[in-house]
Amino acid sequence: MTELKHTPGPWRLDAQESFDGRATYHFYRVFDDNLNAICCEEYGAHNDGGLANMRLIAAAPDLLAALELTHAALSGANMNMKVVESKARAAIAKAKGGA
Repeated sequence: MTELKHTPGPWRLDAQESFDGRATYHFYRVFDDNLNAICCEEYGAHNDGGLANMRLIAAAPDLLAALELTHAALSGANMNMKVVESKARAAIAKAKGGA
């Protein structure tokens, strides 16, 4: 396994909006447990694609961990497949906004 070069997870998504009297602005921020910003985006109008992108970014460490676990299981490691499936489902749900 290679050395970790990205900010370790979990990453969380914070979504806020503000109204300046003329328009509503949407602010999305992905941060780690130490509140270090991983990624920030601002949209002047409601943007479901932007929110979906930020959910996917926030889920990246979980998706990577689930993929590594799945790879180990498929490579012959003695693993409880229910645990592997549960981790994969949780990561996918987080990426899709269900967690």
